Amino acid sequence: DVLRLDLGEGIVLLVTPTASEKKNYTLDVEMYSGKAALVKSTVHIHEGSDVFIKGPEVGSTLLVVALSVVE
Repeated sequence: DVLRLDLGEGIVLLVTPTASEKKNYTLDVEMYSGKAALVKSTVHIHEGSDVFIKGPEVGSTLLVVALSVVE
């Protein structure tokens, strides 16, 4: 299942779980602005931890998304 998050301003985050083992998870993460890919990455995260993803920077504004896994 793909989790789709609309972050506003035309930015969409797609998170696809690809593996899990002993509270360790692998996620494919994609961030788009319209049809343009901003971020495409595979992240490894432990349950209860956070992963921070840097998005676009516009002037003095920076988008940072924090992901965590909770079961």
